[in-house]
Amino acid sequence: MTEAGDSSTGTEINISNLKLIGKGHECRVYSGYTDEEGTVWVVKVPKFRITKASSTPEGIMERYNRAVGIFNRSDDPYPFIPVTKIHVQPDGTSLILQEELRNARHVQKQDLENPEIARQIKEILERNQALARETGEFLPFLGRGGLKRIFWGRAPKLTNLLIEEIDGGGERVRITDPSFHNLRRLLSRNVYRINSFIARRFTSEAPSRAEWRRTIREGRRVAPPVRRTH
Repeated sequence: MTEAGDSSTGTEINISNLKLIGKGHECRVYSGYTDEEGTVWVVKVPKFRITKASSTPEGIMERYNRAVGIFNRSDDPYPFIPVTKIHVQPDGTSLILQEELRNARHVQKQDLENPEIARQIKEILERNQALARETGEFLPFLGRGGLKRIFWGRAPKLTNLLIEEIDGGGERVRITDPSFHNLRRLLSRNVYRINSFIARRFTSEAPSRAEWRRTIREGRRVAPPVRRTH
């Protein structure tokens, strides 16, 4: 079990003695534990399973490391992707994520009235563009919960982005539940377009439609091959 940007294989976590504290659209959330340094963790169990067609534990580690390298800076005490511990279970088919427990809320449009939050959102969107162009994969910030809000006619939220109060005052935008979408897949390209469209509704500083198209073109050229089951 290692920290942000790395993951480990074969470390089994027994969740039977943990308390279920929430059910998200993509994972179940359990109360975790306090480590030796006093950090309180939550344990997230994604609803999906790893298949031979999707990835390998080593592949997950590599993709996560690349994302952390683009989104986080070594001198930043509050990185966009917070400390996360990834466990690949011994059977090699399931994941467990640990994230620091924190008081936070989903990003809503009115939050961008704060110039500092708007600057951070702009920076995250730019780094996601860079991730897509360099690796052919991107992180969706709208999330399934955000999509459902749109379909229900409710005000959209970027459900994979959280605003957290930080020590000494101020607020910091953090990325939660990072998942990777491959731009070689038609469905993923549509997810990218929807996320980009909603981002433009949040802020005019978000990438333009011309930039979306350029990112998709460049990302498809470098994206890893899509593996298929037989």
